[in-house]
Amino acid sequence: MSESIGAEPVDEGAVEIGERVVRWTAWGDPYGPSVLCQPGLGVPGTRLTRAEVDAIRGAGVELVIVARPGLGGSTPYPHRTIESDADDTIGVADALGLDRFDIVAHSVGTAVGLTVAARSERVRRVVLISPMAPVHSGDADAYIGRRMRELRMWFRFAPVARWWIREAVKDVRRDPADAVRRSIRNMPEIDVVPASDPDAMAVGALDLAELFADGAVALAEYRMMMAQWPIDLSTIRTPVTIWHGDLDRISTIAMGRWLSRRLVGARLEILQGVGHYLTQDINRRIFEDVRLSSSGEEI
Repeated sequence: MSESIGAEPVDEGAVEIGERVVRWTAWGDPYGPSVLCQPGLGVPGTRLTRAEVDAIRGAGVELVIVARPGLGGSTPYPHRTIESDADDTIGVADALGLDRFDIVAHSVGTAVGLTVAARSERVRRVVLISPMAPVHSGDADAYIGRRMRELRMWFRFAPVARWWIREAVKDVRRDPADAVRRSIRNMPEIDVVPASDPDAMAVGALDLAELFADGAVALAEYRMMMAQWPIDLSTIRTPVTIWHGDLDRISTIAMGRWLSRRLVGARLEILQGVGHYLTQDINRRIFEDVRLSSSGEEI
């Protein structure tokens, strides 16, 4: 099931949850602590760039990416919710025999990662990377950008949301690589260099093609991004670390600050001069911090 650009996963597998299959892929150091991951929008986790794999392996961590319904070989689930995605992640932890585990969530995966922490006392630590805050909170307009406001408005009306997804499906199917190139042209300058790496572009085109191969899967993934969060952040007592670039224009730094104020004792690490797409060195720094936290060493 998995593929990578110049690297291979250290393990992969599937878990049966009810009548569905949830797949997972492990990357990095098979002898390091296992850390579960909820990735960003439309990322199946079955392919990574060499730089990403090198950063994870170099940090001494085994990153287990859980594929959400319809992605990475996981069974599509039209009735999926943030809670069901969280339960899938806990199911993978059960299958791997993880009594205690850390969870890393990137961007759109934030809601699921925090819901896992709210639903399971087995979570030792949550690490949020370029996290996205809820788009329907009372003060969301203070931290979401123009593009996100547009999407939020469109997804309030089911016919408009379905039309938008149909158009995106047609666009991506014509030429996934060109769709990636055009998205890069619209990125802030700080994100252009890491996103333009040939490996990153190749992985991005494959991920995008997989996401929009089935309009229903894409629609469910975007609805998850737009959904009301089912948790009260103030009740989460699991330690949380937030890593956020101060120049991020996708998940704005205001989102990271908003989350840090509402998560009790959260540690906010602001990455100066960094956007949404992280370099190999920064990824390694983050995952080294994850390994130290997982082993109980001093950070």
